[in-house]
Amino acid sequence: MRRRYFSKRILANRVYNDFISQRYHVHMNSTCWVTLSGFVRYLGESKKCIIDKTERGWYIQYIDNSPEAIQRKADREKAMKTKVSEEDRLQKFIQRQIEAQQEMERELEETAQIERGGYQDKDDEDDSEETKKTQEEVCQSEGAIMFDLNPNSESFKPSETSEEKQKIDDSDTTDKEPTPQGFGILPSSLTNSSSASKQSDSKTSKKRPRSHMDSYMEEKKESMKKFKEDKKAEPTIKDVSWVSKDIVIKILDKTLAGGKYFEKKGRIEKVVEDFVADVKLVNKNITIRLDQNFMETVVPKVGGQVKILFGKHKDEIAKVVAVNFNNYSCDLKIIAGKNANKSIDGVPYEHFSKYAPEFSLPG
Repeated sequence: MRRRYFSKRILANRVYNDFISQRYHVHMNSTCWVTLSGFVRYLGESKKCIIDKTERGWYIQYIDNSPEAIQRKADREKAMKTKVSEEDRLQKFIQRQIEAQQEMERELEETAQIERGGYQDKDDEDDSEETKKTQEEVCQSEGAIMFDLNPNSESFKPSETSEEKQKIDDSDTTDKEPTPQGFGILPSSLTNSSSASKQSDSKTSKKRPRSHMDSYMEEKKESMKKFKEDKKAEPTIKDVSWVSKDIVIKILDKTLAGGKYFEKKGRIEKVVEDFVADVKLVNKNITIRLDQNFMETVVPKVGGQVKILFGKHKDEIAKVVAVNFNNYSCDLKIIAGKNANKSIDGVPYEHFSKYAPEFSLPG
């Protein structure tokens, strides 16, 4: 079962017929089990196989508890964790950018409302009206005199005596001349005072000191503008050619040979153009010409050699020090060249690939 059928579910009678077809087999009569059913039940009780009885007979499935099988299972689980598509990572990055933009817009709106004075508390207004009413009632009961300091109110304007009114009327009739439309002209003193007040208001508005909120908002806008310019200026791994000789890649073309080579590993033998290379399959004498869009980088185990494909350390050889599964990156250490023994932390998976200058590679 372990050598031929592995962990497949198969009919016990078929396995028995295949076994006795061999020339030097051990017959059932020479064992302690009289029938095949008894032997199958023994395999199930000893947890060597998974057994179940159907209308066709007993079915058995081998349970592989060898150290090699346990290691293979652990490797598959580890590979499934590390195999996250670039589209999912891009989606998470876009979601983080949207949330940051929404937070910034919320802060801008709050600061604008604070500057307009839109956060005046209604309870404070009600309290001020109640206190004003109580003060008026107390003053009226005690016969006190109230002063209204509001310049727009009627009580603030000074009262005119009858003699002053007569003088004003006489001066108006003697000095003013009727206009063609029959409208009066304002005195020069009033026009001068109004223009002077406007000039003073404009000067005070110009000389108004900047608040901390104004400076904060300007810094925020400048930082956002600089961030957008940097994003436009900095190229990404998709914009440049990263194919390089002697690196191991994984094929992502599902249409090539009907999907026969999908997710197969190969080694770049020759770079034909900026984005095109000849790839030789691992342990096979087959060479395929592929575009960069149908390739994916391969991350080796800790201690394996890699070739950096993007950034200022491009084409330098390094080794993997640690693998960060949470942010899909690795910590590397350069092992050759002028930057030897230099550590680089948090290098994304797509910025490097397994380095294999040898001709034959393990699967």
